[in-house]
Amino acid sequence: MSVDNTIESRLELTPSGPLSGPIELNAFQLLMRDWTQLGPYNAAQALCVAGLPDSSRWETSIQEVISALGLGCPRVEGTRAFFYPIQPIHVPVIADANLESLAGQQMNLPFAEGDFPIRFFIITAVDRHWLLAVYNHWIADSFAMRSVIRNVFHRYCDSRAPLAPLTLAAPGFRSLFGRYLGRFPLLTRIRMSSANSLRHLQAYRLNMVDPLDFHSVVSLRQLPEGLVEDLRHQARILHCTVHDLFLTALAWACGRLTAADRYRPRRRHSRTKIALGTIVDIRHCASRPLTDVFGLYLSCCTMVVDKPETRRLHELVRSIGSHSRWIKQSNQAVRRFGTLKTAHIWYRLLGDPLHQAGFFQKASPTIAGISNVNLTGDWMDQNQALATVGPKVLDYIRISPTGPLLPMVFTLTTIGRRLSLSVTYRTTALKQEALDTVISDFIAALMELAR
Repeated sequence: MSVDNTIESRLELTPSGPLSGPIELNAFQLLMRDWTQLGPYNAAQALCVAGLPDSSRWETSIQEVISALGLGCPRVEGTRAFFYPIQPIHVPVIADANLESLAGQQMNLPFAEGDFPIRFFIITAVDRHWLLAVYNHWIADSFAMRSVIRNVFHRYCDSRAPLAPLTLAAPGFRSLFGRYLGRFPLLTRIRMSSANSLRHLQAYRLNMVDPLDFHSVVSLRQLPEGLVEDLRHQARILHCTVHDLFLTALAWACGRLTAADRYRPRRRHSRTKIALGTIVDIRHCASRPLTDVFGLYLSCCTMVVDKPETRRLHELVRSIGSHSRWIKQSNQAVRRFGTLKTAHIWYRLLGDPLHQAGFFQKASPTIAGISNVNLTGDWMDQNQALATVGPKVLDYIRISPTGPLLPMVFTLTTIGRRLSLSVTYRTTALKQEALDTVISDFIAALMELAR
């Protein structure tokens, strides 16, 4: 399947100057931008709507929302981004395309410097269609992109519908999160970075055949309807969260995948443990509400687990749940944000692309990442329940990138009784058969935990 990827939204410098900016980029955004020098670091979201699309109305809605936001083609100068005017956004309409294939193709297609950082597509089927948005990840987190798609959908449903407030302007990162970063941020960053490296000393590192090969494949799965309700019930019984159950299932599946290689005798220290990374939205920790800000406010936490495949699932849940509670109660995700700044400094000092590509797997080897969002009660869930006239939302899917940080990422999205899973994996790290096995084991562990 071929798609015309020429987006009519290249940088168009005008005497009037930028539409908006400067916007101060945080350490994670700057790191992501550097990753795009090695390979694409794109994310994607897809909204499924009942009925056939009105492509002209979608294009108009997108244009109006983007114009109201002031988003344009980015130009970055140091740590500041400016956004310049764009030409009209063209949205290709593709009949009967495979969402998984198209999303995978677009995840591997880099955004050139000066490109508008979002590509939109409409995929049509017999009784429904998808609005697919693929975006350069440094520009926005999942929450920000959902906010854009929300406004686009509401304007598509009603051309006079008011747009929910959304802006590019926001205070600097330190003014928002400074109380978590310590009185001596440099010393705090060094201490936390050292502790993080020590925790990963015995963590298993999945071999990358070619560290500079960032080609990835996307696999989409719809899990049994009602499974998430059973997981919620068991989480209450076990005094943990549904996310803890997801982490447990992923630890067990990845443990089984790597067991034979992890116990192989090594010249140095053994690597019997595995590390899992969780992408964390830190907006709720800010000194002011950020629900109206289009940007990226993410951090990550890793959990190192010893021989997970040898432990009973419920025992593993208790261990993971206890550690997760400590992470949340002490706001570790935002406190550890400084380690990203330290990593960015080291990353740039390395200079050589080969060393940069392998830096994270050597400094803090992590076998898989997980991103989990519960959209129950959100606007698309309310639309499912209430829409009797006009377009109805049928599903919503998120897709996360791997980049130099991870060999594979599991992205889970819950809407009511529906639970969707997208897995992105680097082909230089895993073969399709191994990926199918780890997904099957992950789902089997979830089914067992739901009983």
